[in-house]
Amino acid sequence: KKEALERRKEEARQRQEENALAIKAEKEAKEKEIEEAKKRVEAQKEEERRRIAEENAKKFAQKKKEMEAEKALKEQRKKEALERRKEEARQRQEENALAIKAEKEAKEKEIEEAKKRVEAQKEEERRRIAEENAKKFAQKKKEMEAEKALKEQRKKEALER
Repeated sequence: KKEALERRKEEARQRQEENALAIKAEKEAKEKEIEEAKKRVEAQKEEERRRIAEENAKKFAQKKKEMEAEKALKEQRKKEALERRKEEARQRQEENALAIKAEKEAKEKEIEEAKKRVEAQKEEERRRIAEENAKKFAQKKKEMEAEKALKEQRKKEALER
């Protein structure tokens, strides 16, 4: 009876020890599982951080590219505006030069026409004076001929007396 009691005590102690070992093993397995889960979570977080950083770098590069393109476009527009202003200034200068030339030619033509009018007036005056002189000369000649004829007449009359 005493031996049976001892045997049962020993069996109970062994079961308790086995249970303790099983519990310890289970606890260690759970801890290992938790540790591995933590490592997996940490790895996922690290992967997510890496992915986000990569995405941000891509976005930054894209934004930089867009800004550079925008800057280049602005520069191009600025350059084109400058070229357009230069061309407009050149055209205005050309138009001014043509206007000045046309004005000068018009003045020269006007002066030329004025000279021609003056010359025509002088010519007309010379013609009038020549005509007047011719009339006076003809008148004088007529008078002299009349006077000569009168003298001749008187001479003739004197001879007849």
